[in-house]
Amino acid sequence: GWAAMMLLARTPMFRSGISSAGISDAAALYASLDPRLRYETGDDERPERFALLGKTLADNSWRLDATPWSRPDAYHALSPSLHAARITTPLLLIHGDADYVPLEQSERMFAALTHLKRDVRLIRYWGDDHVPQSPANLADRHRRMIDWLRHA
Repeated sequence: GWAAMMLLARTPMFRSGISSAGISDAAALYASLDPRLRYETGDDERPERFALLGKTLADNSWRLDATPWSRPDAYHALSPSLHAARITTPLLLIHGDADYVPLEQSERMFAALTHLKRDVRLIRYWGDDHVPQSPANLADRHRRMIDWLRHA
């Protein structure tokens, strides 16, 4: 998801793109809570686990070893929604609301591209995680992806 959006922000060479559960704003993710823990009380002995998602990605995936407050430039560079004006390729965004990557990440990119009057669609799957588990959602997802690629 994130890689597809970043690639489209860097080159117009593709006819279309599909982002599944992508991160569009690295700083916002750093400051986000894991949505899967939304209904827990936070009263356990490890309250930090509620807010470690963005830090884990920053440290392990992007190897930043920095916070958005200490290196805003690095987080800006890693945030495709902040480079949305450079995206001219049609983009399909797919996201489950029970994903550990908050649904708001795809919604941010959708809003940015919609404001820019770009060709963008957002499909949300209620109750699905990072990879849809529902057979009906999987079938729908595959059908919509094929339709999207034919549309482009």
